[in-house]
Amino acid sequence: MLRTTIALMLFLGLCVFTAHAQTAHTDEEYKVCYQLFEIIEMDKTMKETANKMVGMQLSALPKETLQKIHPVLVQYLEKYLNYDSVKQKMADVYLKYFTVKDIKELIIFYQTPVGQKFVKNQSQIMVESADIGAKQVTAHQAELQQMLIKAMQE
Repeated sequence: MLRTTIALMLFLGLCVFTAHAQTAHTDEEYKVCYQLFEIIEMDKTMKETANKMVGMQLSALPKETLQKIHPVLVQYLEKYLNYDSVKQKMADVYLKYFTVKDIKELIIFYQTPVGQKFVKNQSQIMVESADIGAKQVTAHQAELQQMLIKAMQE
């Protein structure tokens, strides 16, 4: 389980950092993205999601082990995968897929009651969605192992 947690953390980190485009954007483009990030509470959501994912992954560990490593993992995530350290990189990703006009429309949406409802629930939705995926993979893990063995033998 610890390996799974560490792999998940590395995967999350890679997703954020490899998605970073090398394109430079204007101050205005970043300003609009940061406004969206503030409205969608990206800083809070990142922290909540990371804490929930760590908790979910570590829940199968013995209590004594969990008590020792949970604070270390949370500290690590807060240090290296915090909002301030990835804000510009995340804005680059948004600007890769959305125009400034698109982002302004997202801002309008996220200021509506349903947009705010989504913001309030998004970290839990992400955690529950990840749990569904993990359970699906685990349920069929033996089949995947057989497929990989067969592929390696060919």
